[in-house]
Order: sequence, then C-alpha cells, then structure tokens
Amino acid sequence: MKIGPNTVVTFDYILSLSSGEIVDSTEEKGPIEFLYGREELLPGLEKGLAGMDEGETREIIVRPEEGFGLSNPQFIHTIPKGELRELSLTSGMEVELSDAQGHSVRATLREVFDEFLVIDLNHPLAGQNLHFKVTVKAVRAASPKDYLKKWGS
Repeated sequence: MKIGPNTVVTFDYILSLSSGEIVDSTEEKGPIEFLYGREELLPGLEKGLAGMDEGETREIIVRPEEGFGLSNPQFIHTIPKGELRELSLTSGMEVELSDAQGHSVRATLREVFDEFLVIDLNHPLAGQNLHFKVTVKAVRAASPKDYLKKWGS
C-alpha cells in the first residue's frame, strides 16, 4: 500500500540542515505515526512522503515556505535585560518567555548587551531548507478509530 489519503503511516527520519548539521531524528524517541492528509506534519514533508511504500527510504528537502516559514523581521525585538533572570546569557541560546496572556514562548537570544537583549521569536529553523532522510516502517488503511484519535469523539 502506498502513502496517500486515508492511510496511517509510521516512519523514521533524520533531519539535517544544508550545512549537514543533524538537528533531530527519531533514533532515540522512536518512529512517528501520523494520519496522512490531516496536517499533522510540515506540509512539505507530508507532500514528500506521498506515494512511498513500506520499507522505502527517500531524501526529502522541505523549503522554508513549506516548513517553518521564512524568518520574519517583525519577530525580532529588544527587551530589557532584567526580563530574564538567567545568570549567564549568551548569544544563540534559547530562552523561555511569557506573553501578555501568560503563555510560554520560546525565543533565541540574538545579541546580549549590558542593559538590553535582542530576541528572535521566529522558530529556530525558520528560513532553513530542511533535509529529511525518511524510512517508511508501515503503511495501512486508516480506520474510524484513527480519525477519533486525532479529532476526539
């Protein structure tokens, strides 16, 4: 059975950047299972999986527009250094902030100055081409139970 609408897919992946740096994989956490066509994955990854068979391996390149989006300069802000209580703040580190409603928001520190910080609220992989090496472990027809798992009863 090939991957397409109304199929449940189990797959492993290694995610790397154009530089070759590996940024994620299923090696330790185990394979991913998803219901094809329900927007559970990045759009470009789901499109790249279409038509694959069980046991097949493929390289899929996901462009930013179908991955984590382009980097948006409006998501880069300057905040007072006192907003963060970490003892040693360094450029490039990820920090957790709270928005006005108290929701947790992840940010990357772009620059650290004496009195203020430049933070980037874009996803850390925004603007990147994502290189997935995927291996399909299983493909099966979706059952009504699979749809309930995703959308509730």
